[in-house]
Amino acid sequence: MSTFVSLSSVGVSPALPCTAVARTTMAQLSFTGAPAGADVTIQGTLDNIGLYPTPAWTNISTTHYSTASAIDGVMVTLLTPVAGLRLSSSAGTYTAGSAFVSLRILQQSVGVG
Repeated sequence: MSTFVSLSSVGVSPALPCTAVARTTMAQLSFTGAPAGADVTIQGTLDNIGLYPTPAWTNISTTHYSTASAIDGVMVTLLTPVAGLRLSSSAGTYTAGSAFVSLRILQQSVGVG
């Protein structure tokens, strides 16, 4: 089962906790309502977000995703453990409920496959 979080303003989304022992993590970034000028990065942490009040966040890649370059969305596969993921946006015109960015994750457990 996947979990997701949405971002409807410039800043950072709430964190999505991940199972740090998962074999792989799929992250899907999608734009709803094409927020104008949206610039989004996916960030990850190795800190347990349930235990650390201020985890250290790092960009998953140097790629900035935008409505101009990724209008249909983006799928990223993480082959190493990660404890949490979130979205970070430095620009864009968002409208809560109609123009936003979503991050959905799905993890494969160690015992599956």
